[in-house]
Amino acid sequence: METSFKEELKEICLDWERLRKIFNLCLVVSMILTLIIGKTLIESTASDVTHVEFRRSFVFRAMIYAIIINGLYMIGPLFEVYLKILEIKQTKKIRRFLFVFGTIGCMFITHIVTIKRAFIEFH
Repeated sequence: METSFKEELKEICLDWERLRKIFNLCLVVSMILTLIIGKTLIESTASDVTHVEFRRSFVFRAMIYAIIINGLYMIGPLFEVYLKILEIKQTKKIRRFLFVFGTIGCMFITHIVTIKRAFIEFH
């Protein structure tokens, strides 16, 4: 029995939403590690006031990045829907690839951008 296109789209969206939980957990872990590393890096040269400013700045930036990155997350399901429209098979394998490399890329970019901004502002 063949599934309808609407059912296939629903399956794609639900699968990506399940993956979003893992994605966000990875980003939280990345942000915590970034906070620890950033705090350690500025600790030797910064005053107590700078530590408070760094944490405040970090939390604000983390919220902004989380919103932006979750928006960018939508590229994955949109790309998979596009492949479905083109009738390309094996989209689940492509989904895994997109998810793994997209998550790693977002974690890395978030880490680098946050640490770089900390050094620009607090050194």
